[in-house]
Amino acid sequence: MILFVLTIVATIRIHNIYPEKHDELSDFPRVITEGPYSICRHPFYAVLIVNQYSIALIGFSLEGLLMSTAMLPLWILLMQVEEKELLNQWDKEYERYMHRVPMLIPIKFHKMGKSHD
Repeated sequence: MILFVLTIVATIRIHNIYPEKHDELSDFPRVITEGPYSICRHPFYAVLIVNQYSIALIGFSLEGLLMSTAMLPLWILLMQVEEKELLNQWDKEYERYMHRVPMLIPIKFHKMGKSHD
């Protein structure tokens, strides 16, 4: 139950970062890169995914957990479509942001065999 409440609070806080009108990309004066957007590029979706799992956990629902897992590829597809739009709108600025911040899971993965000095 606590996880569910935390995801609702996080969703509201993330949503409050957006401009009052945010129906179109042109409603945003710039790429948002601060706050939760400095940790992952899609914090709103990340919180919604966790919320989806929390509902299944509250109900002790194996079917809910399976459905949440089955939905993951659709969430990722949605993020990929949105990222194409963001690249079209913000070009190099968004491309640099993509290289700095992970899409969903706020963990940096390093390619094996490369030196990180």
